[in-house]
Amino acid sequence: LELYTYHQESNANSLFRSLLKFRNLEYLAIYPGENARRQHFEKLLTHRRLKDVKFYFGNIDDMQLYYNDLQRRNRGCLHAEFSSGNFITLNSE
Repeated sequence: LELYTYHQESNANSLFRSLLKFRNLEYLAIYPGENARRQHFEKLLTHRRLKDVKFYFGNIDDMQLYYNDLQRRNRGCLHAEFSSGNFITLNSE
């Protein structure tokens, strides 16, 4: 199962908690929002089938530092990519 999502909630806890309910999820591409932190990435590490995660924009510096630390200690079983930048939305009227 692959999931591509844009999340606009102010509570990142509910988003990451709900992602764990997708039992067959193997690939995730996500804009995690500005409130996403290292603890949310740790929740994704507990998912049994998740192999690849792509984070787009948002506040991903904390998660990226944690991931790099895991890779340095050879404890990462999950592959993650981080794309920083600005997220632009267009309002059509």
